[in-house]
Amino acid sequence: MKIAYIVDEISLSGGLEKMILVQADYFIKKFKYEIEIILLHEKSYASNPKYEVNQNIKLHYLDIISSGPKKYFHRVIGVNRKLKQINPDIVMVCSDEVFEMNLASLVKKRQPFIYQRHSAKKTNFVQRDGKKLNIIKYYLKKIILSRSGLGYDKVVLLTEEHKKDWPHLNKIEIINNPNALSTEGKRAKLENKVVIAVGRQDYVKGYDMLLKAWQKVIEKNPDWTLKFYGRVNKSLELAKTAENLGLINNVQFHEHTNDIISAYLDASILVCSSRTEGFSLVLVEAMSLGLPVVSFDCPYGPRAIITDSEDGILVEANNINQLSEALQSLMANIDLRKSMGKMAKKNVKKFTPDEIMKKWKILFEEVLVQ
Repeated sequence: MKIAYIVDEISLSGGLEKMILVQADYFIKKFKYEIEIILLHEKSYASNPKYEVNQNIKLHYLDIISSGPKKYFHRVIGVNRKLKQINPDIVMVCSDEVFEMNLASLVKKRQPFIYQRHSAKKTNFVQRDGKKLNIIKYYLKKIILSRSGLGYDKVVLLTEEHKKDWPHLNKIEIINNPNALSTEGKRAKLENKVVIAVGRQDYVKGYDMLLKAWQKVIEKNPDWTLKFYGRVNKSLELAKTAENLGLINNVQFHEHTNDIISAYLDASILVCSSRTEGFSLVLVEAMSLGLPVVSFDCPYGPRAIITDSEDGILVEANNINQLSEALQSLMANIDLRKSMGKMAKKNVKKFTPDEIMKKWKILFEEVLVQ
């Protein structure tokens, strides 16, 4: 079977890019599929993937230089040309952008089209710095999204809760993300006075709220350190915020690392302060290493992964005081950390690649006979 992915890019260090490459690698190694990827945004002369790319994946760059409305017209032409050249059995569009969600209705369909979405609908209405769209763009997107996805043979979402975003779609499948890390036989000791937060610096990750919660934490726990790992966004000025809050000695900012396992193993708690999550790979990864987690009960991912008070703690979304209190309760009790960490490692086994990827295989075979 040959599958053509259509994605924005694979060179970013985000969860979406990671999962695209994890899926493709598994499909090649386990199912012997042929995988080719069409890159809508990424340029061939500036491609620098942060994650390992299976050498058997063939990459196709559109290298579009036009801007404004013209770029969408040229993308449609470019995608049609590439799909005719590749001639795949199935086309998989994997992006959270409005254009891609409607791509199946814009191109000439010769094969089944599957749309795979990793974030909540509300992310389409907020810019990366947290600012809202102007009123014209907001209502235009709202109108378009109310009919988006109808051209696809299947729409794949990460959790049941995501269905609420798309009441007009009836060809929906739910497939969670698998744990992408090899963590068998590895377990954090949970003895270091370190809390870790993993993910790109983005308004949606709620790191501004986390820093405010951390200020409350270190009033009674000045010997603990909060470590951030992820792509830095200077426009958010998180380092400056930390300094203004008097956290300079208790907070560290690190760029994306390819050895995230070592960072997890060095920590005793993972914290998730997101305003919204699609399906947090970070939670699954950390829990598979025996890390207990403290997370906002935000839409949509955390509650699909964490069993509250068993393998982690869920607190009211955006409640800074509750986040601070939950962190302190785990920091003060190593026995509680270890009991939750033990259950975390056990409970996330349902997200192993073999369990998740067989659902994709069944879906592919289903759309081919429709």
